[in-house]
Amino acid sequence: MRRVLIVAFDDFQLLDVTGPWEVFGRSTRYLRDHGLAGGYSLLLVASHPGNVTSSSGLELAVQRPLRAVRGAIDTLVVAGGVGTERALGDRGLVAFVKNAAGRARRT
Repeated sequence: MRRVLIVAFDDFQLLDVTGPWEVFGRSTRYLRDHGLAGGYSLLLVASHPGNVTSSSGLELAVQRPLRAVRGAIDTLVVAGGVGTERALGDRGLVAFVKNAAGRARRT
């Protein structure tokens, strides 16, 4: 399984998380349903534990705070949205993305 991290923050664009999640998740399901190897392990991460709230108001549960992320990363997806500018002020988030992008196969 290839590991996909999706990074979110408050006021993220919901489609930036759910769109990639659906593509990677559905691909994995297809492979499994057809007895094929491979697929993706998905993880929603953020600076803090708990929930992140999209710009449309929908909250998603953070599966792991950034400080607890360990191990290999195949694909790093970083959400955008109206909260991006505020997120750029989060030094821990920016440092995590820089470091993770350097060790991910693709960003």
